[in-house]
Amino acid sequence: MRRALEAADPATLLLALVQLTGERHWLEAAKPFIRGPMNYQEFMPEPLRASIRDRLSDALAERTRTGGAVPRRTDDALLREMMAVATGEPVPDDYIAMMREDLTDDSLPSRSLKWRLPLDAAALQSADVVIIGAGMSGLYAAIQLREAGIPFVIIEKNDAVGGTWYENIYPGCRVDTPNHFYSYAFEPNHDWSHFFAKRDELWNYFERVADKYDLRKHIRLGTEVLDARYDEDAANWRITAQGADGTQLELTARVLVSAVGVLNRPKLPDIPGLQSFAGPAFHTAQWDRNFDWCGKRVAMIGTGASGHQVGPSIAPDVARLMIFQRSPHWVVPNPNYHEGVSAGKKWALANIPFYLRWYRFQLFWGFADGLHAALQVDPDWPHPKRSLNALNEKHRLFMERHIRNELSDRPDLLEKVIPDYPAYGKRILIDNHWFRMLKRPNVDLVTDPIDAIVPEGVRTRDGRVWLADAMVFATGFKVSKMLHPMTIRGRDGRELHDWGADDAKAYLGHHRSRLSQLLHADRTEYRTCAWRQPDLHDRMQRAAHDAGVARTAGARASFDRVQA
Repeated sequence: MRRALEAADPATLLLALVQLTGERHWLEAAKPFIRGPMNYQEFMPEPLRASIRDRLSDALAERTRTGGAVPRRTDDALLREMMAVATGEPVPDDYIAMMREDLTDDSLPSRSLKWRLPLDAAALQSADVVIIGAGMSGLYAAIQLREAGIPFVIIEKNDAVGGTWYENIYPGCRVDTPNHFYSYAFEPNHDWSHFFAKRDELWNYFERVADKYDLRKHIRLGTEVLDARYDEDAANWRITAQGADGTQLELTARVLVSAVGVLNRPKLPDIPGLQSFAGPAFHTAQWDRNFDWCGKRVAMIGTGASGHQVGPSIAPDVARLMIFQRSPHWVVPNPNYHEGVSAGKKWALANIPFYLRWYRFQLFWGFADGLHAALQVDPDWPHPKRSLNALNEKHRLFMERHIRNELSDRPDLLEKVIPDYPAYGKRILIDNHWFRMLKRPNVDLVTDPIDAIVPEGVRTRDGRVWLADAMVFATGFKVSKMLHPMTIRGRDGRELHDWGADDAKAYLGHHRSRLSQLLHADRTEYRTCAWRQPDLHDRMQRAAHDAGVARTAGARASFDRVQA
């Protein structure tokens, strides 16, 4: 245990200690030395760290002697203080209820559906559900329905579960959200090999979940939903799907759940001559398992998330790597990105009460809600083209400083890789030794626009032809084409995409443009579900308000947060 305490994060140990003992004074002692939620943002003096470990060791020993007595309920004031110390900043009271729920021994029952009245078994069985997709969200929906006793079936187009973690097999494929957060709260994995695991480990995790919760008998693999039509007379959905052999089948369901995600329909670039290239060419999401890149000249188009992982993975082995960049991304360093999880840390996650729960909260804040303030547009900010507000400017300067340090000896590259838009204007990438790769003698970063793909390679607008043996398209996915290519028809046969642009435009089944009308008209339309959600009207008011000012990036981010 002592070895494990030495390996564990001191700030998280502190939180576990206070949760177990209720001793507030530890928070005051540590607060000045914790500047953020990540372990590399903690700077406590070693004597203070040692004192925390010693006291926690005693508390755990006492807990063992007393048979693991449950600590008394933590009051709101203490939780508020603990969250502030955990993150290095004040945390709104809105998160107290969430944190209290997450601190339960088993968060699956705490989040499961609670029936307010006894249900007739026949009525329950008639409430059948079809879930489209067996990825992370689809499996979670299935587990919750299973807990509630509601019948369901999952339709999955692939021949295995896991969604994007089954489909993507390109070199270097890994998660860019920490594993201990990017996993189910009710199904923690204390044995992740790395803080940011690679594809195989993630896919195997979802395979194990499907087995543990006995979901496979509910899943129809190799079957793709083509369309779904709402039958108003029967009050159910009529769903048409197609098997791998082309055979079509019809299903009906009271409820249709979309869990298709947005990272599964590859987007190829609109470049003349795309089909004319003489060598192997494929999208990162359709990687050829038999492709051997060693000794070849590889042209990679795109520098987003997948390109950021593929490039450094193949650069040491190729004869030449030519990277074609349309616009640069902001890149943030993370000391844990390539780090393995020590045996002591694994033991702490599995055995120290509350350690995992507080660790997840810290990761959640650092990679999700803690970033929200940096995304808000300050209308009085004097530099709107380079940043959104003072905090956003601080984030920009941090990332720019990292880039300049990495390329201090290559001013020719610096002018190509520092974005001219605010931080978070596009997806932030974690540095995968990208800038070190750019300095390799066999790597070219090409920013001249592409004119055409030719049989020999890529021709840029300056007339140069970059000779290539193979071509990789790291050009992302059709993320704005929600539910594509399915056809979904609701009342009066109206197709979902007729609501406007191919984007997520609905909130609780209502189109965003109708929210204001709904709030000021007869509210019976949503009273049927309001009894289950007492705060529904308040949330819809906030959403409608945000929709009214959605012309700013900050308001759009706020609206999206309400949607989520």
